[in-house]
Amino acid sequence: MREVVEVRHRWRSRPACGLCALVVVVLTAAGCSSAGGKPSAAPSTVGTTSTTTQAQLDAVIVGQWLLSQQALTALQRDPTSSAANLLLSDYVTEPLLSYSRTQFAARARDGLADIGTISFGHPRVTSVSGSKATVVSCINDGLALIIKATGKPLPGTDPNPEVEGTTSTMQQSPSGVWMLSDSTKDVGSCAGA
Repeated sequence: MREVVEVRHRWRSRPACGLCALVVVVLTAAGCSSAGGKPSAAPSTVGTTSTTTQAQLDAVIVGQWLLSQQALTALQRDPTSSAANLLLSDYVTEPLLSYSRTQFAARARDGLADIGTISFGHPRVTSVSGSKATVVSCINDGLALIIKATGKPLPGTDPNPEVEGTTSTMQQSPSGVWMLSDSTKDVGSCAGA
């Protein structure tokens, strides 16, 4: 069954230090020039010029996708976090940005949060066309929606881990930064991811 990803259900990301370090290394390498190895531009602003290889561009897009997932997951875990709310606009753009903010405001109002773990699998870029790119991944989602005051699962939610084939649209901003603009998932299937 294909459905639009709902933030209230589960936006996933694990703040894994090893993964963060890998993303920083990949993005730093993508942003370095041959002139002494100093960054020539912010890593997330690599464009599609003739000197940028497809592998470098894909690495930047996947890195930004991972950062967007981490920002969303931080808000899933604590929808009242002002720092995470500020970061959201660095990695997520419309139409998903307004939707996400509405969902997280509702979670904060209702005292809900996620606990558990998540694995993003092996995200990869399947297409880049102009300022849009598609990223797919097979996510193993072990996050569970709870009532923060009691620590108990929200009635009617399934606390069991799910496998989700995720297809995301990344949009390049005018400044060159790739941002998450839309995402869909196939719950229980990773076909095509």
